[in-house]
Amino acid sequence: MLTAIPAEIHPRRMAHEFAATNRLRTDASRYLSDAAVAAGVRRIVAQGVAFAYDPAPGNADEDQPLLRNPPRQFRLVLAALRELEELTRDAGGVVLRLGQLYGPGTAWACDGSATVAVRAGRMPIVGGGGSVFSFTHVDDVATATVAALEKAVTGPLNIVDDEPTPITEFLPELAGLLGAPAPGRVPTLLARAAVGGWGVAFLTRLRGADNSRARLTLVWRPRYPSWRNGFAHELVLR
Repeated sequence: MLTAIPAEIHPRRMAHEFAATNRLRTDASRYLSDAAVAAGVRRIVAQGVAFAYDPAPGNADEDQPLLRNPPRQFRLVLAALRELEELTRDAGGVVLRLGQLYGPGTAWACDGSATVAVRAGRMPIVGGGGSVFSFTHVDDVATATVAALEKAVTGPLNIVDDEPTPITEFLPELAGLLGAPAPGRVPTLLARAAVGGWGVAFLTRLRGADNSRARLTLVWRPRYPSWRNGFAHELVLR
């Protein structure tokens, strides 16, 4: 579950900024998995992501393919995630594919880099705004991890809330919650020059994720079934 992801991600520099996390997901995970299996550990739980599915209509379940042709800045990150999932699968473990994390210590926290960008009017809707965001509160990561330790399940599971939402709906609502300016619109070509291929893909091509399998196999329910009540708690009620 360990990462070294920076507090603020620069999409054009992802390959560099995620180098340490890629090694944690590959080399370190291989050492840990081998040692765990040799020691007779019965359950291995790893962290994946639920926002790297290949674009297609509807929300993705775990049988849907991950990005077949990822933007250049995301290729090494995705390769490391694939290797982590393979290592975990071979060890009979479970991969919790997390949505976009929010809550304390995340980019979408009160003081997180993404929230700060929205508050300052620096996160626009790019092109047609085709992305669908699936969110996961950090508390729900914790309860899903405990559930995964107690259930004999294997393979990937989407740990996300019940309401994947188009970015064209999410960003204006979050801006209103923050008392921030409504997000502007930026052409795709102009955005690509600023944030690169992955930055554009993040804002235009993300596919939502379906949590039905996790709800069934883990007997798990998110504390915050919608990002709407979760963000309201984090940004207004705290």
